[in-house]
Formats: sequence, structure tokens, C-alpha cells
Amino acid sequence: MLNKYSIYLETGDLICETLNMPIEFISQTILVTKTNDSNNKKYSSFITIRGNEVEVYDEKYFIEKSPIDNIYYLQDNEMAYVMEDKGDKQIVKISGKYDDINFTDDNKYFIINNNGKLGIMTLEGNIILEPIYEYIHCYENTNLFKVCKDDREMILTDSGKCVLESDHVNYHGDNIFSCNKGEGLNSFYTIIKDEPSSWAKYSISELNKLNIIPSQYNAIYKSNITREEFSEIIANLVLTVSDSEVIFDNKSKFEDIDSNAINLCSSLGLIKGKTNTMFYPNDYITREEIAVIINRVLDYIQYQGSENKISFKDANDISLWAQQSVDNISSLGILVGDNNSNFKPEDNTTREQSYIIICRILKLLNRI
Repeated sequence: MLNKYSIYLETGDLICETLNMPIEFISQTILVTKTNDSNNKKYSSFITIRGNEVEVYDEKYFIEKSPIDNIYYLQDNEMAYVMEDKGDKQIVKISGKYDDINFTDDNKYFIINNNGKLGIMTLEGNIILEPIYEYIHCYENTNLFKVCKDDREMILTDSGKCVLESDHVNYHGDNIFSCNKGEGLNSFYTIIKDEPSSWAKYSISELNKLNIIPSQYNAIYKSNITREEFSEIIANLVLTVSDSEVIFDNKSKFEDIDSNAINLCSSLGLIKGKTNTMFYPNDYITREEIAVIINRVLDYIQYQGSENKISFKDANDISLWAQQSVDNISSLGILVGDNNSNFKPEDNTTREQSYIIICRILKLLNRI
């Protein structure tokens, strides 16, 4: 014979009866009860009580309270979702349905599972990482996640930006990561949560609208941009402004890198290696190198340059092979000198500075 449990108000009025054993009130309106299914100890049922209104959930459920008041994670025998207790109103679902939902170790987020793919959802039910990853780990006391997709490991921020990518990434604490570069070699990085300078925010916003900045470069804005990174941006720029299909040879001719973006730029004659077989993708790019590349881009899209020439105090420091490009690009206002009228051809350029340069090109072409 099955036991029946009666639930009474403090006034002594009977409000409901259930076959499930009452366990505890996890809020003023939600009473968790033990399921009658002895073969599955994970699941429970629950009852919502609001005055004289009672709703009994006798299906198989697993319910757990989140750190946010009135937010609960609920799983039935088929799907999982997040719900909110709105007091006088019904308990409402504030997320989509997933195969499984679990708290991260620090209880700051939910890890959602959809057909075996993992993502991250806030406790309020907002998706910040779509469920497309094979693996996710949340680093406590940071805004960083380690994810794996297509056998590549990435470090993503809580805004979904990729700040590091490699075959294998290790975390050493204090936002320090190492990447496996092969042959037993590791490179170490410090991930800094930074914001672009105020003068760069407009350019970054405009480029993001056009998907010109790869997501992994939408961070650490004050770091110097590498030859590989700049090539990816130039490739996206060309694909954006070209009025016809861009046809290129996607076979790499460099021994140290095989990248679609570099193959595009190399095939079109926009960017060359430092030798016939070596690109040196991780070297920082110089201002005079940028001037030459941009001048080639303008030639490729058949943009008429300027015949004006701006004199720089350090003009003798500009390499002979870059002088004409510097004259053209500076006269168009794309790449300008400093307040002392120096061009500084050998200086490197930060990510955010390069984004401003690309934005100036788009303005020149009336694309923004």
C-alpha cells in the first residue's frame, strides 16, 4: 500500500495530497518532494503553493536552486531548462530546452548540452556561448572558458571572443596560459581583459559590423599586430570591398604557415614572404610594410591614388622600396605621421591602430 502525504497551510487548511514524500521548501512557494520511483533516486517531484493555488508536478524531475533568488534549474525525464518563480505569477521557463543543464564549478553559469554539443548560459537564461563545442571548462574567478571544437582548443571570454587558439592550451593560474607549438615547445601568454582606447572604439565597431576583424583578434587591442593577423584583416577587407568574386590560388608556398588568408593575400600579390619560402607569420609588422600592403590593395581594387606628397622629418629612414607607398598612403590620410611630423617607418602597429587604418580605407571607398 502506498503512503499518501497531506500538505496543510498554517491555518490548518488542507491544500493538497501527494504520494511523494515532502523533502524541503526551497522557496516560499516551492516544495520539493521525493519521487515515488525507487529505481531512479536522482529525480524528485515538486509542488508550487501560492495561497490557495496549488500545482503538483508528479513527473520525474530534478530541481536545483541557483545562486540567484527565484531562479531554478529543472530537468524532467526528457529535457532540461531554467525557470523563474515570479511570485504571484506562474513559474515560467526562461531558457530553451536542452538535453542537460549543469552548473559550472563556481555556480556562475550553466553548461548546456544540446545533442552532445556544449555551450554556456547565464543564470538568467541568456546564451553567451552557443552549444557547438565538444568540451567546455570554466576557470573560476575569471571570465574565461576553455573550449574544444574540431580538435582545436580555444580560450574564450564571457562575450564569446576568442583570445587564444592552439592544438593544446594549458592554464597556469593568474590568467597565464601556455600553447603547445609542437616538438615539445610551448609559448606562454597572459590574457588581459582590456578595452580598446576610446579613440579606437568607433573603428572597431564599424569593422565588426562588416565582420572584418576575426573574433580572436577582438581583444588585447594594445598588443602589436603580427604579419599573420594583419594578413587576415587584409583578406577580409579585400573580400568586403571587391565588386566581383575574388579568385586566388589557395595552395601555400610558405614552409612556416598554411593559411587561407595568407594564401589569398600572397596569390593576389598583396603580401609577400620575407623569403621565397618563409613568411614569418609571428613577426610584428612595421608601418612601412603596412603602407606597401595597403598601396597594393588600392591598386588591386583600382583606386586612383593621390599625387600629393607629405614631407616627413625622418623621410631618410624610410626604405627605398616603401617610399612611393608611404607617399601615396600618407597623402590619402590612411597612414599619417606623429605630432612631430615623423613617420617612424620601423615602428610596429598595435591591433587597435591597425583597425583605425582599415576603417580609414573603408571611409575612403565610401563603404562606411
